[in-house]
Amino acid sequence: VEFSASYADRNGQLLQVFLTQDDKYRIYKPVNQFPPEFKEALLLQEDKYFYSHSGVNFVALAKAGWETYIKKSRRMGASTITMQVAKLKYKLYTKNIFGKIRQIFAAFYLEMCFSKDEILDAYLNLAPVGSNVEGFESGSWYYFNKSVQQLNLSEIIMLCVLPQNPVKRAPTQLKTSSELID
Repeated sequence: VEFSASYADRNGQLLQVFLTQDDKYRIYKPVNQFPPEFKEALLLQEDKYFYSHSGVNFVALAKAGWETYIKKSRRMGASTITMQVAKLKYKLYTKNIFGKIRQIFAAFYLEMCFSKDEILDAYLNLAPVGSNVEGFESGSWYYFNKSVQQLNLSEIIMLCVLPQNPVKRAPTQLKTSSELID
């Protein structure tokens, strides 16, 4: 995956960000540079058992299957962070049972090949956060004009809920690099 070239001043203020070849803004930030509060909020929102499962939360999967396919009451997700990384990495279609099974096997594979921190690092830097912006550092600059390390708790929470449905929760207009930092 390609990340955006970006330039900051000596105080860390972002000056310029360039689109990747696939027209995305992705600013890489290592997992160990994300504040603990951010990681805690993200795990509570996305996958509170991330560090204790092997890539798939079978209890959540069974509950989602029951609600979605048996009761037909509502569509419910059960993807772990590892499953979401697998979906992004392998460009999987997961809206049907066969796609979900492929996603489960891909998640097991990722868990065998990478550490939990490497998987979390991938998610933090590749999760869609609206428009053509991917990754939480990019999203932090896009929405708040500051680094993820400078966010307050309400900003952290807002940013953490975006991947649930970035199309509904974020602007749809593509941004230019000057708009990203203005």
